[in-house]
Amino acid sequence: MRYFFFFALLAIVIFSVLVAVTLGFGIGVGWLLTLILPFTLFEGSVLGVMAAIIAGMIAWRLFRSAPGFSDDDLDFLDDDFDLDELDDLPIDIIHPSRFVEDDEDRTWENWFQYLFANDIYRDLQMFDEHAAHMNDMQKQELAIRLADVIVAILRAKPPSTKRLRITQEQVKRKMIKMGMRPYDDDILDLALDAIDDNMDIFQEQIINIIRTRSWDQPSDELFST
Repeated sequence: MRYFFFFALLAIVIFSVLVAVTLGFGIGVGWLLTLILPFTLFEGSVLGVMAAIIAGMIAWRLFRSAPGFSDDDLDFLDDDFDLDELDDLPIDIIHPSRFVEDDEDRTWENWFQYLFANDIYRDLQMFDEHAAHMNDMQKQELAIRLADVIVAILRAKPPSTKRLRITQEQVKRKMIKMGMRPYDDDILDLALDAIDDNMDIFQEQIINIIRTRSWDQPSDELFST
C-alpha cells in the first residue's frame, strides 16, 4: 500500500510537470505569434501546444530509432510490472522465540508484538539508511522495543475505541512514560509506516481485543518461522 501511494504520487507529479511545461511553452509561443501574426493569444497558444506535442512525438521517434536503442530499455514502463516484487527481497525475520517460550506465552499481546516487530525489522532492512550505523542484532532490538511501545499504546486505549491511529507524538510520550529516550523522527515515521498495513488488516480484531480487554488471552494466530 505504501509503495502504491508513492508511485501514484510520483506519477501525478510527473504528469503535472509535463502538462505545466507544455502549456507554458504553448502560451509562450502563442504570445510570440500575436506579435508577428494576426492571432489572438488563445489561437496562438493552441498552435503552440500542438507544436509542442508534435515536437515531442518526433523527438520520441528519433530517440527510439537511435543506434543501440532497444525496447528492453523500456522495461520499467512495462504494464506487467508488479509492485509486490518489492516484497520478494531476501528479508530475515525475528524468530518467535524472542516473544514466546511456551504455550502460555502465546497471547494476543505477544503475537502483535511479534507481528509489529517483524514489520518494523523488515523495513529497517529494506530502508537501512535510517539505521546504517546498526548491525542486524541492533536492528532487531530496535524493532522489538518499538513494537512493545506500540502495543502498550494500544493496550492503554479505552474499550470504546473505534480508531487505531497512532501518532509520532503518542509514541514519544509513551516512550518517556516507559523510561525510554524517544528515537529520532525518521525512525518513528518508519516504524509507524511499517505497521500501517497490518493495523488495517487486523483493525477489527484489535478493536475487539481492546473492547474485551483480552490482550492476555491465548491467541489463535500462528507464530510462523
